[in-house]
Amino acid sequence: MKRRVISQKGDYDTYVVEKDQPLLEFLFEKVQGQSRSKIKATLQGHGVLVGKTCVTQFDYPLKPGMRVSVSKTKRNQNVLRSRYVKIVYEDQYIVVVDKAVGILSMAACHSSLNVKAVLDDYFHKSKQHCQAHVVHRLDRDTSGLMIYAKDMQTEQALERDWHGIVYDRRYVALLSGRM
Repeated sequence: MKRRVISQKGDYDTYVVEKDQPLLEFLFEKVQGQSRSKIKATLQGHGVLVGKTCVTQFDYPLKPGMRVSVSKTKRNQNVLRSRYVKIVYEDQYIVVVDKAVGILSMAACHSSLNVKAVLDDYFHKSKQHCQAHVVHRLDRDTSGLMIYAKDMQTEQALERDWHGIVYDRRYVALLSGRM
């Protein structure tokens, strides 16, 4: 199998292998702050170097002393790109988004532009096998943080104890013009 040799330009985190183990197992142990899905996407997206060689093989055998570099830019290859929705936090159970004015929280018969559809498209493109489940809503003309569950169990748990979990909500109104 032909491997690409890369000169290491760009932003990488580098780790030194301490024991014999497969590459993906090593990445799961070492790469912090990323979901397993994102780590796999980085590997498949040619974002991992062993030495100076680009490796995509998940079970590539690592030996002590080898250097593994993980691209910070390839890691974010499947970033959500929307002018209406920005991801603030994401883990395997929930995604917290900053919703802009002008987009619905979920589908309505008269409009196809909604946060749930944007997130479902993002999950599909980033090869996450989940769907966005609406936990609470904001009006179209309201911006702010929203929580979406990635599975039905998480949605139900959040809805069941919503007032116990969210004990402080604050709203700020911006006005312009004359009164």
